[in-house]
Amino acid sequence: MLSKLSHKDKEECGYIKDIINCIQERTDTIVAKCYEDDSCYPIFKVSVLCENKESQKIILNCTHLGRTFSRVLFPNNKCFYEYESLGDVIEDLYNQTM
Repeated sequence: MLSKLSHKDKEECGYIKDIINCIQERTDTIVAKCYEDDSCYPIFKVSVLCENKESQKIILNCTHLGRTFSRVLFPNNKCFYEYESLGDVIEDLYNQTM
């Protein structure tokens, strides 16, 4: 059970991290590997859009070449069989800035 983990173990495995930070860390890892040779490095930021208390959305923003595009990650009401991979969303946003 996860509740039996020590505080140190919880920190190491990400158990106590904020969900937004977890998505941001994974995004940073993907971007670092995919765009390390890009002379104008893209900036990706995970954020929360709070339209009201009942309608919060997790957003991924990409800023590159002076343009910023955003995509709603969650909730994804168009998801029928499975969610897109985070890598696919990153690539799509990056390509929109070109």
